[in-house]
Amino acid sequence: MSKSYKKKYQTKSPEEKKEAVQALTKRMEKSVEGYFRTPEDLKEYLTFMAKFYHYSPSNISLIQSQFQGASAVGSFSFWKEKGFPVKKGEKGIKILVPNRTVAKFKDKEGSWKTVTKASEEEKKQIESKSVEVMPGRLYFAVGHVFDLSQTNAKAEDLPRIFPNRWLEGSVTDYQSLYKGMEAIAEKNGVKIIEPKQELGVAKGVSYTLTKEVALNPRNSELQNVKTLLHELAHAKLHTAETHMNYTAPEKEFQAEMTAYAVSSYFGIDTSEYSLGYLASWTQGKEMKDKTKLLKEVHETSIEFIETIENTLEKEKEQINEKEVESMANQNEKQDEKNILLVEFMSLSNTTQELVSVAELREQADRDRAFEPVEGAEKLSDKEFIDAFNEVNQEKYAALNQNEINRPTMLVQWSKNENFKSSQLIPFGEANEKMAEVIINIEKAKEEARERDEYVPYDKTRYHIAIPKEVDRDFGRMELVSMDRLDMGDGDYKTPYEQVLNEKRYLSDEVKQALRDEVMNYRNNKEIPMEKAQENTVEKPKETPNHLVTIEVLANGIQDEELARIHMMDAVTKDISYLSVWNQDKTDRDDLYVSLMEKNGKRENIYLDNILKPDLYEKVQSSIFDGRGNLSFVVYEKDANMSLDEIVKDERYGLLVDKAEAQKDYSFNEKEVELYKEMKTDGYAPIASLDQQIQPLKEKEPTTLDKDLSRKFEAYRRSQYEETPDNIDSIVTRVKAEERYYTTKYVSIDNELVSQEHVVKLENQVDEKLGKEGITVNQSTTSKEMDIDKKFQPLNGKQTNHKEKDKEPEPGNVDQSKSTKKSSRKKETMEMER
Repeated sequence: MSKSYKKKYQTKSPEEKKEAVQALTKRMEKSVEGYFRTPEDLKEYLTFMAKFYHYSPSNISLIQSQFQGASAVGSFSFWKEKGFPVKKGEKGIKILVPNRTVAKFKDKEGSWKTVTKASEEEKKQIESKSVEVMPGRLYFAVGHVFDLSQTNAKAEDLPRIFPNRWLEGSVTDYQSLYKGMEAIAEKNGVKIIEPKQELGVAKGVSYTLTKEVALNPRNSELQNVKTLLHELAHAKLHTAETHMNYTAPEKEFQAEMTAYAVSSYFGIDTSEYSLGYLASWTQGKEMKDKTKLLKEVHETSIEFIETIENTLEKEKEQINEKEVESMANQNEKQDEKNILLVEFMSLSNTTQELVSVAELREQADRDRAFEPVEGAEKLSDKEFIDAFNEVNQEKYAALNQNEINRPTMLVQWSKNENFKSSQLIPFGEANEKMAEVIINIEKAKEEARERDEYVPYDKTRYHIAIPKEVDRDFGRMELVSMDRLDMGDGDYKTPYEQVLNEKRYLSDEVKQALRDEVMNYRNNKEIPMEKAQENTVEKPKETPNHLVTIEVLANGIQDEELARIHMMDAVTKDISYLSVWNQDKTDRDDLYVSLMEKNGKRENIYLDNILKPDLYEKVQSSIFDGRGNLSFVVYEKDANMSLDEIVKDERYGLLVDKAEAQKDYSFNEKEVELYKEMKTDGYAPIASLDQQIQPLKEKEPTTLDKDLSRKFEAYRRSQYEETPDNIDSIVTRVKAEERYYTTKYVSIDNELVSQEHVVKLENQVDEKLGKEGITVNQSTTSKEMDIDKKFQPLNGKQTNHKEKDKEPEPGNVDQSKSTKKSSRKKETMEMER
């Protein structure tokens, strides 16, 4: 066989390779230019780009121009590795492949050598950067890719070839897709918030300065997807540092292209809306660097698509995990230890154990200490627990801590017919019912005494289950076991009073939970039926339910301080107390408290001016006749003075005491806000607090005032120096004008400064310039200027300070003509309509 044969492919010379690359580049540039001609061209490009987002904009253009309808492309070797070789005779699609020449280094002789020829010693020198290195030069060569249709692969093979490709065509799970967009926002440091003002027909808005975006609550889910992508593109591409580098049409073009491309990738067709929107912003408008605009759109779309895909993949994994967990939970539910098994011992003692339902069933079945539950195997868990408590009520109680979500009384036993053994009653309700029983028994005892008869008190033993939510540290239900309550013996009017008196060790959280339960039940009960039907417009302001108790100190530790009024402030949650003093030991009525006044001074008030006679006499008797060591709950009905006013005065007193005690004035934000509110209520100023607040009021505006004044002065001077025949003076004026009004509107819209304050600054600048003989004929202060004024940039295109995407009116697609805007324009806000 002859060894001479004709080659099918001739190696190209460097000049020929260069010409091929240049030809492809020109072809690409021509394609890019064509995308800006009609909405249909834009749609074709964006849809195509969504398929091939891993390729550069240049190569996307080349693929589209050479192979219409391409769906998935790869190199010859790629398809071969995947097991789907390219069909014989298929022609490759040309693309530009970046390459880099081999890097060189200078050896000890001073000669340049490629790094591939470096010795081991020279490689170490290169790594340590002890020799001079010249990086390789980037150049492009022509490469070839092939479409799916040019191989023997089928559409159903794509998931195996491209496992991350979303081929379903549409994503119907709005919540999952929204989470993906939230991930984009988080990745770019953007917050999704509620609109700061009424958006009207605008679909969304991007607040550039604060890196926030908002959606119109009237939007549909489909509109939200497209609009949020649009606003996130603004936030990503047009930041506070870069947004002035783009014209309004360029910004809207990029944002809507990104939104359309990403939506298209996930099978959401927004072309009817997006293409009309793009037409309104691009037709008749000049866009300078179109390739750069497309490149940034492409890069942003890639980032958005990959972020959403990662989120959707995680969501899918979580759903799968939840399904597995759900199946496991069904099997393990009975093994969860959420049943508090209580064994009643002598007196108020108990033993407690957390068990699962399965364990309780097993114990009840085999342990003879328990009374058996008939037909237990046929009962649901809840039915079984109810039956267990019924048959074991004398010795045991099983409480499901997942079902007890408020302080609840567990009645162990009671001699009163209104309460049953093992009965569970919300503590607020039980407190009121037992209070009524106590009142009735005491009344009956009084009547019986007149007849020289005896009425016994009703013995009751109970416990209080505190829900696990109150335990912030361990999340476990707590059982508070009480001594026997003898209803009607005169010691306590309510179980709540007994708890506060005998269980002082309880945490503040438990005390607060009990107080809230008691007060909420009492308040709800006291609302008359007819009141509920009244118009609630004139509903009076509710008074906070403060917890106020008076503690009589134990005998032996008393000096001049005999008791304390404890207050838990319902507003601040702070706990404080006031001492009850007695100087004249021979005078039982010499009991007084130093109350804070609104003038910032304390005044001694006798205790009988604070408490009504009934409670006052009990406290007085406990101090002088008893052993002390008792506590009494103080309700509004027991007081001559408003408890709310006393607590508020002491709240103010704590600030006064702190100001007097410390040398360096340092109050936290909460204290400052409380103080501001108190001043409006007529409390006297605290000098040290005012000194701390004053710098806060002046500090921030000072820097901003200087910036606004400086930019306004530059603008005024440029106006004064502007002449119609001097283009440079016009340029200077336009730039100064945009800089000033951008800063001004951003500051006002973000509530950093008021409109009135800006007017004052402008007047000060005008007054200063007037002294220099600089006056401007055109009066354009904030008070007088037309805030709908349009700034004319150098290229003749209109920009606005609050960019709004307006859908073109029918038959009026050309938006290049001047149209009157009805609202102020802000360069820092990209708004989509």
